[in-house]
Amino acid sequence: MSRHAVALALALVFGGCGNGPVATADLCERLAHPPNKLGNCGPLVFDIKVYDEAKCAGAMASCTADDKEGLTMIVDCFAALAPCENGNELHFTTQAFACTLVATVTLPCQTALTMAQVMTSKPD
Repeated sequence: MSRHAVALALALVFGGCGNGPVATADLCERLAHPPNKLGNCGPLVFDIKVYDEAKCAGAMASCTADDKEGLTMIVDCFAALAPCENGNELHFTTQAFACTLVATVTLPCQTALTMAQVMTSKPD
């Protein structure tokens, strides 16, 4: 998986379950409103991305049903992680990266979602 895909997947820090067909609106809502999993972490090595719901919905036209299922699997994996704590950043980052490996997302979908980003920041 590319570095961009890892950053994209790490942005998917949302709750919920991935049972059944994935509704675009639900997935975009999760992308636009991530809960804080960074807790009391010190510096991390990945970017946090936030998405515009309306732009995301348009971007999802470039994503297949398998992409949406994959994104949901990644989101669900990340949501199951305990919040990061100061001094435990490496463990958290390793677990978060492992979530990116549970599914793949096609390049057209990744590219379209990149255009739906409204903010990118490096955690302090």
